[in-house]
Amino acid sequence: MVVGIFLLIANQLYKATYWKKDVGNHSDSLESFWELPANTENIYFGESSNFHVVDPKKGRHSISIMLDSLLKDKKIGTVDKPGLHAGTYLAVLKNIPEEMPLKMIIVTMNLRSFDADWRNSVGENYLAKTKRLIAPNLPIIPNFKYNDVIKWDSAMAWHTWLGKNPNLTEENIGLACHYIKNFAFKIDPKTNQRIKDFDEIVEIAKKRHIKIVFNLLAENMAEANKLVGKELIYLMENNRKFLINRYHRNGNLVVDNLYAIQDNHFVDRNWPTEHYTRAGKLIIAKNIQKVLISKGISKK
Repeated sequence: MVVGIFLLIANQLYKATYWKKDVGNHSDSLESFWELPANTENIYFGESSNFHVVDPKKGRHSISIMLDSLLKDKKIGTVDKPGLHAGTYLAVLKNIPEEMPLKMIIVTMNLRSFDADWRNSVGENYLAKTKRLIAPNLPIIPNFKYNDVIKWDSAMAWHTWLGKNPNLTEENIGLACHYIKNFAFKIDPKTNQRIKDFDEIVEIAKKRHIKIVFNLLAENMAEANKLVGKELIYLMENNRKFLINRYHRNGNLVVDNLYAIQDNHFVDRNWPTEHYTRAGKLIIAKNIQKVLISKGISKK
């Protein structure tokens, strides 16, 4: 009992002294939430897809700010930092006080964040620390030549399709390999941590009567198809279908942007990312607006 009392006192002292500083140093996603007004009713949770620009000197633009300007009857607050995913959105959501009159959250759903490459990356050490500080494989499919990512990726790297696929060159084989590593997987709801995170977000929102809008981000499907082929597209579309079927129910919404943006609106050309031009971001914002209007959540 004495130990329990000591730990309780130590915890209160930590929160009163060093906690906010540690959050600022190691988990600034919560800091971005602290910047929101206490009467915030709607929050957009995002990562770099929301705010990335090639040249900040030419002006900044973000999906959430565009959406805020498009919606006539709602103000949208933003919580975003590079590399965030459902685990950190969940951790922030757990810290939102009950007195905040939150009515809707728009949650970025990044297909890459479900894959092993992201979930086991070095950067996850930082994100795991964030979550701790603020906390209250390929299937075997018929006609698939490779049944795991390593074999498929190695075959691409060793020029198996160079000369056979007219879109492949010495210069873009590395990019093709990145597409395989980032998207050649099947989401397993029993073992995938991102699914557990999204499920818990849904449960918390349900208890607090908060509307959830999941924003499934656009990927460069045209480039993925050209460089790798229909097998990869099959896997990506299957994961998209799984996510929509799982989360577009019980009053929740999924805005399907997977094919929404054309190749010329992706700004990174050496790595598969969800970084878009200003025009590409506006497409995402308008698609969210359309869904909110169609469901009677926002006015025209």
